[in-house]
This record gives sequence, C-alpha cells and structure tokens, in this order.
Amino acid sequence: MPTESHRIVRVRTRRRTAACGSIRCRRRSSPQVDRVVGATAMNADPSPTSLSLNDNQKDLLFQTACRLVAATTRGTPRPMATDELGELNEMPVVGVFVTLRKEGHLRGCIGNFTTALPLALALERAATGVATRDSRFTPVLPSELPDLILEVSVLHSRELLGSSPQDRAANVIIGRHGLDIESRGSRGLLLPRVAVDMQLDPRQFLEEVCRKAGVPRDTWQERSAIIHRFGAICFGGPMRSAAG
Repeated sequence: MPTESHRIVRVRTRRRTAACGSIRCRRRSSPQVDRVVGATAMNADPSPTSLSLNDNQKDLLFQTACRLVAATTRGTPRPMATDELGELNEMPVVGVFVTLRKEGHLRGCIGNFTTALPLALALERAATGVATRDSRFTPVLPSELPDLILEVSVLHSRELLGSSPQDRAANVIIGRHGLDIESRGSRGLLLPRVAVDMQLDPRQFLEEVCRKAGVPRDTWQERSAIIHRFGAICFGGPMRSAAG
C-alpha cells in the first residue's frame, strides 16, 4: 500500500511535459491557456473541479506506475494503463507527475499539466517518461529498481486566478493549492507541499513560483501574468513493494 507523500522536489520540463515539485520551462510555443482579461476574482477553467481517491485506487495507481516504470527501464512490453485502471481510465485530471528517488535523492521526475486529461493517459505518459526522459539524469538501470521510491501526484481543480495582486494572494491556501505561472515566454509550477515544506505564506509562494519560472519575483503582480492554482493528491512507496 503506498503512503502519502510529503516531499516535493525541483524539476524541469519541456513544452507540455513537466516535472513534479517545481518546474522551470522556456518554451518555443505556449500551451493553450484560458485568459481572463481584467478579472479581479478567481475564475474556473473547464477542468475537473474536485477529485477523490480511496486507498485501493491509490494502490492501483501506484502499482500501475511501478509496472510501467519497470517495463520501460527493462525494455520489456509495457502494460497498458487503460487495461490496468478500469473505472479510473477516463477520470478527468489536470495532470499527473511521477517522481523517482534513490537513497533520498531525486532520480527522475516527469509529468504533465493541462486543462483536462484522462487519468490513464496522464499516468502512462508520466510513468513511461520518468525513467528515461529526464534530461538531467542518465536513464534508470534495471538494477536500480529495487532501491527506488516512486511517488505519484494527481493534479485536479485547476483554476485561473484573477489579475488583481490582492485577490491572487487572498485565493491561495497554503497546503491545499499548488501554483502555475506563465509569463514572458516562461512557465513555472510548484506543487502544494512546497509551500508547507518551505514555510511560505501566500505572497512568498507566489514569489517562489516566479523564481522557478526564471522571471522576476514580483511578476505575479503583473496583470499580464497567467496564474493558476490547483490541488494535488500525492502518494507513493518503495518500488520493491509493487507486484510484478
């Protein structure tokens, strides 16, 4: 049974594939993002507004992610997430991130963040990419698998914050919301636990997501900056505990 994960780490992304914890991304092309011009209150995107997973569902997602990572690393046929997840296949989420750690250190992290995506597809993309496509690391070796800790973060409730700095800060709840900012051709994302681990208040959290995007720390106060808040359900455990 996977355990709840509370450690979030720094990663990078290319285009729409992101990495969990925090991402810094300079893009050749921007993703489709809903804009609200002149808004002063929080506005909802057409994305999942709530998400609940029980322990059995978390375990199924964890086991599936472990099998996908193991098969990708070994070069053996990968299971299809759609065959594994049953009723969870089409559950709409705004992203999934998969993180690998070895001996307390980051070993890889890949994910995705969008308006809405079927859970099976989002998990499969993240899990198959994490072992081989994180450019900061060499590909994971099969011999490393028993020593890896795998964590899954399922993102939900993506909401566009208004353009007023006061409203933006007021609508961020530490420990509940993660942040995503897009400005000046760059993008940064922080999962909710980052603010807790760093003991940040909402304004500091907004500054930190700017820093991760590589833009000035006060960019979140600019009306042209596109900022979303979102929730995340995080869980994980040792890969050796997974069946298969």
